[in-house]
Amino acid sequence: MTWALCLNCGELKFGAFCECEQCGISSTGDMQLDIAFSDHFYEVETLKELGSVVKEIHTHSEDPVTCFWAFISYVSSNHPTILSAELSGDIKIKVEELLRQCTMPSVTLRPSAPIDWESGERS
Repeated sequence: MTWALCLNCGELKFGAFCECEQCGISSTGDMQLDIAFSDHFYEVETLKELGSVVKEIHTHSEDPVTCFWAFISYVSSNHPTILSAELSGDIKIKVEELLRQCTMPSVTLRPSAPIDWESGERS
């Protein structure tokens, strides 16, 4: 089974490219980004914790674009092994202002166990 984080609402969904049952959004349009936040790389508990970050950001803004970039900026600053992003201009100012309002939950990166391709099980 494949679980992924919905980068729009913070819920877990089945599959990185599938529609989220909670908000109806399917993908960011960037396959690598969508897969980066899936159980291909991180345990479900880590994905849930990252989902809590998305939800915290959304409690302080209704603008989905600013919320998305705030999450990307948070991950880049706090978990650079996942991704790196450098914002500039107006979006950088909006994101910094939004993140200052947030009290972020703790996130522990727990890599997924490798898959045994013969059995399909995680080792």
